[in-house]
Amino acid sequence: MIAIQIFNRRRAGELERITIDDFNTFQSIDQNSDPELFKSLPEEYRSNAKNYFRLVIRGKKDRGVPVLLSTDIFDSVKLILKFRNEAAVPNKNPYIFGIPGKSLGNSYLRACDLMRTFAKESGISNDSLMRGTQLRNQLATQSATLDLNEGEVNDLANFLGHAEKIHREHYKIPVVSREIGRISRLLEMGIGKNVTNEKNMSTGSSLGMKIKFY
Repeated sequence: MIAIQIFNRRRAGELERITIDDFNTFQSIDQNSDPELFKSLPEEYRSNAKNYFRLVIRGKKDRGVPVLLSTDIFDSVKLILKFRNEAAVPNKNPYIFGIPGKSLGNSYLRACDLMRTFAKESGISNDSLMRGTQLRNQLATQSATLDLNEGEVNDLANFLGHAEKIHREHYKIPVVSREIGRISRLLEMGIGKNVTNEKNMSTGSSLGMKIKFY
């Protein structure tokens, strides 16, 4: 569960309540499941497509949100389900991470408790930062440094379960980072310094404007 949470940056409550039905409706893209779609993918996407499965689970406000499972995690979940009866998880419990024992009803493991325990046991210097919310914020903030286009920002916001407006307003790159990291490169161009690494820097399109030097 925690491996899924860390990779997908999903909310704890969403992953706790993944159901068997959710898992059984997984989607994949390969030469067998959808050959036409697979062929239409760019080459760099095809290798990833072979290595992941997609689920849609219930998110905040009952919104359907996606989860990606690597082939290893996918096989691990199948193993959990295979030995479910041996672990004495009630048949009526719909959750993948259901807890054994009829007296507990349809109970399930708690992601927040597990994350806190594993973070503490890991020995990292500041284990309080290993929390679901902080991980979600970290990914959204980091994405602001990647010069994502409108479609990519929208895809990431939808994947994280954010409204695009909230995603942009709360997780945009700080002004100091933009000015030191990007504007400085434009100024270097202005004095004739060769700058070749910045995407679209020659037109200034990464800042949403055209730049001319007089």
